[in-house]
Formats: sequence, structure tokens, C-alpha cells
Amino acid sequence: MGGENFLKGLNRQPLRDLLPAVPTGEGEPFIYGPLKISAGDGAKSIPVFEDLQQLPVLDRINKVGNVKPGAAILFESPECDHAPIVISTTAPIGKCVFVGTDSTWKWYYGVDQTEKAAYEKFWGRILRFLCTPENYLGTGQKVPEILLDKRIYAKNEAVDIKFLLKNGKIHYTAYVVNPDGSNIDLKITEDHATFVPEKEGFYIVCAQGEEKMINKKEFIVTAMGSEVQDPGRNTIYLKKLAEISGGSYFDIENTDRLEKILSIRRTVVKKNLAVSQDNEKYFLSAIFVLLSICWFLRRRDNIL
Repeated sequence: MGGENFLKGLNRQPLRDLLPAVPTGEGEPFIYGPLKISAGDGAKSIPVFEDLQQLPVLDRINKVGNVKPGAAILFESPECDHAPIVISTTAPIGKCVFVGTDSTWKWYYGVDQTEKAAYEKFWGRILRFLCTPENYLGTGQKVPEILLDKRIYAKNEAVDIKFLLKNGKIHYTAYVVNPDGSNIDLKITEDHATFVPEKEGFYIVCAQGEEKMINKKEFIVTAMGSEVQDPGRNTIYLKKLAEISGGSYFDIENTDRLEKILSIRRTVVKKNLAVSQDNEKYFLSAIFVLLSICWFLRRRDNIL
């Protein structure tokens, strides 16, 4: 947070290292306005800041030195040679955002109600940027992460659902919401579950953790499956082809299982060559021809 005492809290090196920009620390710490604020290049690529193009003016902003490599300028003042105001960067765990002004509070108490709305949006979107739904839900920690192999399935095609947890085991339940709004509980075995949809429509896989947080993942079921809308492997038909041809189907993610099966499944075929009544005439003819060739070669070389 910017302000008069901004630099006083940065004496310790670990905190300074987290900042997306280096404060100047010299002379007057502010640029005075009124100053316009506009979205920077960093905010233009982040959906949560899309409708924050028009914001009220600021009385003053903190002077900022060099922006660190990898940092993104979310908002800046175009009137001061694009002076950065809101800058973000990522850390090994989490994010860090620097807001280099202490005058946004005046928006909230402004006469114009649009300024109050701008204040709420401005800070609400910054908090939303810092804390994503995954952070709020604790995905992978408090509730499992839900993985599907694709988004579009055919009717009666098995949907393989995986639930991932990063830190140990927690108790959770899972179910599927059908297109008609009814729920079907999933039987989870070693963090896997299988669901076979019988109708076309929009389905939602839900996983609920111990703290009542719910993670959701949607998929669609159509008559054609993913054959046209989601080109790629069509597992249901590949498995059927393998079954008809007497083989086995293994997807590319389970190559280790394929190697194990191939090392076990071996077919040994033995063939014995012997002279029988059926092939005796051919065997004698072959011996006669071989002897004739040998006699011819020895005669040609005057060996006889």
C-alpha cells in the first residue's frame, strides 16, 4: 500500500524482495495531481479488470523506481509518462500487488455515486485477482481437484473422473448433477469414479469437502459425443474395435500398464519339420535336384 509511511515498512530485505517495484527512496515521494488512472498492458489481458477502464482521478501517487522483471503494470497514470500505480508480481507461493496511492478513499466519500461504485469495484477486483476461486475453495487441499479426460461425451460412454489432493487425505463426497437437476452419488475407489450418462445434456461433477466447500466441473453429453465437436481420441470406439479384433485397448497415459501386460502375455508356437508320406515325394525330388547341381558343378570344374 502506498502513502507517506510506505518506505518505512520496507527496511527488512525479505519484504523488499517480494515487491514488484523498487521504491526510489529519494526526495519527494509523491507525484501530485489530480491524476487520471487507466488500465495498463497487464490489466488488459486479465478478464477481472475488463470493465475498469474509467476510474476517478487521484490526488497523488507514490513515485516508483524500476519495475522488476516479470512484474505486470495493472494501472498507471498516462499523464506522468505512464507512471505505474498498481503493479503485480508472482511469488513461489501466492501473489504480491503494490498499490502506489493513498487517496482512493476519497472516491468512496465523493458526491457522485459512480465514484463510490468505482471504489468498490477497484478494490474488489484487486482482491479477486489476488484470491482466485481455487484459493478460496482450497482446491487440492480442502476439496479435491476434479479431472476429466475431455469435456464432451456420447450417451452411454463412461466418464472417468479423477479426484486429486495435494496434502494427504481428507474426507469428501462426490456426486453428479443431471440435466434435470437430480443428483447421483458417485462411488469413489482410490480417488477414481466412473459415471455413465444415459441422456443428452449438461452435467456437473461436484466434490464436497469437510468444510462444506464444493468444487465443480461440468461436461456435456451429446448423441455424437466428441466425434465432431471435440476431435481427438474417441475411446469408446477404440475400445470396441479392440474387443472385436481380439486385442486390448490402452490409452497413451497407461503405457506402463501396456508394457507390464506384454511382458506377461506371450504365445509360444513350436513347429517340427519331419518327412511324412505326404511330403516324401517333394523331399526326394529336392534331393535329386541338389545332387544333380553338385554333379554339374564338379564336372564343370574337372573335379570328377
